Amino acid sequence: MADNDATRLTGTDHPWEENRGMGHSCGYNRMESLADYRTDRELLMMLIDIVSRGGNLLLDMGPTCDGRIPVIMEERLLQMGDWLRPNGEAIYNTRARKVTRQWSQGKVPQLEEKDFMSDYPIGHLVDSPAPGFARVDAFFTAGDNAVYAILPRRPLQDVVLDGIVAPSGVRATLLEGGQKLKAARHGSQLRIRIPDSLAAALPARPAYVLKLEGAQ
Repeated sequence: MADNDATRLTGTDHPWEENRGMGHSCGYNRMESLADYRTDRELLMMLIDIVSRGGNLLLDMGPTCDGRIPVIMEERLLQMGDWLRPNGEAIYNTRARKVTRQWSQGKVPQLEEKDFMSDYPIGHLVDSPAPGFARVDAFFTAGDNAVYAILPRRPLQDVVLDGIVAPSGVRATLLEGGQKLKAARHGSQLRIRIPDSLAAALPARPAYVLKLEGAQ
């Protein structure tokens, strides 16, 4: 697990917002092609990452000259909504934990901090890190009595999470579907068992959420 500084929690003690367009522009640009638009996965990973760090995502979109919402923008919103519908509990009304991400082995990348035109290579952070660098294995958000571990890849067999404090024990469930999962502590790690039958039956999603009731 990376510490608070390495994950760049917010850098502020007040509410903050990340302003991003679906493409290179902050609204509709007739010169942009499909290749200029972020994928639904990239947009969703941005949302999850920003919320895990206590921020708000302002996702810019705009109409065409005759007032229509471009079909690709509508599609992206519907795709994000398809994930939020069963998993929104891990996003809405949550707050940041001190540790916001769990990283794989490797060097933890540092994000550029700027007020304008900063780079945000979410794909490299989650899916295709540069050689020698780590990728995000889990994002965390916190509710009133639960921690949510948001996994950007399909969970297989055991999911091992670091730094989960649970004074009275953990009740682990898969948020979408509500299946109860076995969870056991091994030193400083929480190991959650994903049965083979459940892993094989999981629907194709950009991310999967484990709800850890009783955790901090």
